[in-house]
Amino acid sequence: MDLDKFDYKFAPVKFEWGLKFDVKLSNKDLMDLLIKTAIEAKNEDYGTQLEFVEYVSANVTAAQGFCFYITLWAKDLSSPNPEPKLYQTLVRKFRDELHVHEFKLKPSQQE
Repeated sequence: MDLDKFDYKFAPVKFEWGLKFDVKLSNKDLMDLLIKTAIEAKNEDYGTQLEFVEYVSANVTAAQGFCFYITLWAKDLSSPNPEPKLYQTLVRKFRDELHVHEFKLKPSQQE
């Protein structure tokens, strides 16, 4: 099965309310940190100059810590066409460690 053909399927969650996922940070501050970490990893690994534009949605699942599936708008300033694009990322938080497992353009919604 080619998983790259599928979008993450989850109900959007706003992290400003609900359970707290970090004892030191508010959920909004945690989401900001997760997005910043994901963008920095993408820029470092692929030589891009992604700049965060807007948070869209996220979901979380428990998995030896938490796995955050995040959808966001960002633009690549190194691209000849720096229009904002929709990205998906998977960031795992275990204790105070963050690991970016995936960061990609969201597959097209057109069939």
